[in-house]
Amino acid sequence: MRVKALNRGITTVAAVLLFAACSSNICGPADDGYCGHVTISGSVKSDIKGSAAGSTSTLEGVQIPSAEDFALDISGSDDYQMHWESVALFNSYEPYLAEGEYTLTISYGDKTVEGPDNPCFEGSATAVVKARKTSEATITAHIVNSLIVIECTDNFSSYFPSSEFVVTTSAGGTFSIEPPMQGPLFVAPESKVQVVCTARKQTGETVTFPAQEIEMTAPQTRYTLRYDVEQAGGSKLQITLNDETTEEIDIDAELNEFI
Repeated sequence: MRVKALNRGITTVAAVLLFAACSSNICGPADDGYCGHVTISGSVKSDIKGSAAGSTSTLEGVQIPSAEDFALDISGSDDYQMHWESVALFNSYEPYLAEGEYTLTISYGDKTVEGPDNPCFEGSATAVVKARKTSEATITAHIVNSLIVIECTDNFSSYFPSSEFVVTTSAGGTFSIEPPMQGPLFVAPESKVQVVCTARKQTGETVTFPAQEIEMTAPQTRYTLRYDVEQAGGSKLQITLNDETTEEIDIDAELNEFI
């Protein structure tokens, strides 16, 4: 597979960290009467929404980042905000925080940066810091991108020895894909996606098929476009999106209008 960006993502991750937490949100050992401890933990999953309604599948072929590499953002009362470049850095400092309720968010990647190697993970949880006590909180980070997968059957590849798919998103990405794909294309969630296929027949004729569109992508969801040629009783191109037929073209009778 070759995926080229022409211009210028369910997996869960657990973080295991420990932080201590006075009236100014930040305190030290001398203020332990106002400080508490929170242990944050989680697990790794790989569930994404699939083709059938309510179905899930396992995301394969994507490297899961280490929890310690996740960025950490902490927010609390009185507009308290703190950002740490990584969970590992946070752990090394073991900072103190005032007792109170905090929102903990871990993230990896940028969901607005699209491409075949740009998964983004995010997760958050609430922690209540209590003086002289240890509490536990669990953070589960899911993949937040939308995933585009293009499949070509053997019949399609035999009828069209070479093909190119141009994927364009409303987030500003344009990608050229030559099958077979080795992994999904991660695109921004809540964006419109258009896929245009240009293929060459065995005769050397080149044809561009009608654009396939996804009006609004959802996060943590895989969209599979499948191109097939049925040859029983004639040659018919069939395009499906998540197992639902979106286009059928009688190749023998209609293909010339697309050349």
